[in-house]
Parts: sequence; C-alpha cells; structure tokens
Amino acid sequence: PEAYNTPEGPELIEQGEVFDRPYEERQRFPADVEACEGMGLISEHDKENLVPSDKGIQMYRRRLRDLIVGLQGGTEPPHVTATWPNPIPTYGGDTILNLPPNGDDRDLLQKAGIAVMDIQFDAESKTGAERDTQVIAALKILEQEGLSA
Repeated sequence: PEAYNTPEGPELIEQGEVFDRPYEERQRFPADVEACEGMGLISEHDKENLVPSDKGIQMYRRRLRDLIVGLQGGTEPPHVTATWPNPIPTYGGDTILNLPPNGDDRDLLQKAGIAVMDIQFDAESKTGAERDTQVIAALKILEQEGLSA
C-alpha cells in the first residue's frame, strides 16, 4: 500500500505482519496472513489435485503415516543422531569476503563460491568451535592471498 512507501515503511514490513489493517484494505491488498488464512484447512488432502510430479509428496505422507503408526505401537522413528553422533555440518551461504575485483564478476563469483565450499568441505570432519576456527582461518587466508587464476 502507498502508506508504507515511506522511509519507515520497510521497517514496519520487516518487523512482521501488520495485523490492525481495516477489512477493506486486507481485501484489496492481501498480505501473507490473509493468503494463509484464506486457504482453508491445510490438512484437507481430499480437495487436492495431485499430479504425477507430486509423487514425492505422496511418498513423504505415506512414510510419515507409517512412522506415526509405528510410534503408536512403540517403535521409535529413526533419528539422525543414531547414524551421525555429532551436529550435522551445514554449509552456510552467508560468507562475506573482501576480494579485489578481477574484471569479470561472474568468473570471480564462481571461483569464490568453489573456494569457499572447498574450505567448508575440508573442515567436514571437525565439529563445533574446532570446525569454525579452521573455516575462519582458511577464509582469512583466502582474503589475504586472493583467488588463484
């Protein structure tokens, strides 16, 4: 809405949903909350029109139902910690590097992305602070030495 087109507008939006809007405004400019509430019950699977590409959804629901029945019968569902004793390493996309421009941004971004992922993969066997320390140290070296040609 035009009313949010002010310097403060993005801050209002970033804080979350504005709930005290008049009914007419909610009808003319529906936000996320109106879209979600207007869908009806999410669990009304009989009203869905699944297509062949939804096979994964059907498989997931079947597996979930089987796990629920098993749990009700006393069988614990498998848990990731049973096969991986430590926190699962994740590969964040929030790395910010200060690299000099090289004339070809696309090439620079591709090389930087590969280098960052290699650094994270090299630290895969470590956990917690040890992993963080290794990754941060390698990223600092990457910044200092730059990317190889």
